[in-house]
Amino acid sequence: MKKNTKIIIAFVILALVGVGAFLGYSKYTANQTEALAKAQDIKYEVLDESVLQTDVLKKWVDENKKQGEGVYFTNDDTFTYVLISGGQEKTTGYGINLKKLNGELKQIVVDFSVIAPINNANIENNESYPHMIIRLPKDSRTVKGNIIKEDK
Repeated sequence: MKKNTKIIIAFVILALVGVGAFLGYSKYTANQTEALAKAQDIKYEVLDESVLQTDVLKKWVDENKKQGEGVYFTNDDTFTYVLISGGQEKTTGYGINLKKLNGELKQIVVDFSVIAPINNANIENNESYPHMIIRLPKDSRTVKGNIIKEDK
């Protein structure tokens, strides 16, 4: 009888280890699937300020584009808005180059650079705030910006 008891105990232990391993594997693959789904290409559109439909958004853009070089974001009921700011420049003619917009599991990463005026461009000696506004479907992730430095 002792031999049968040992076999039964060993079988129960092996079964518990097997179930635990399966549950751990299932959780791991579920997390992988979620990560892959969120890392897919993000559909977005670049907006001109003239299409901003609310005064709240217009005010948000005006305030944040003067905060300095970086990326700012806000949500409404339908969309996430991303503002890429090049900070303050001494003349007109600067722009923003969106290099990459990548979705990761917990954040959206925006790589951008500030583009200097081209040679012989018609620029004015007025300060400017180069910026770009992006709209994408509402997303709960945070947005992080990476400034890619290029010669101005």
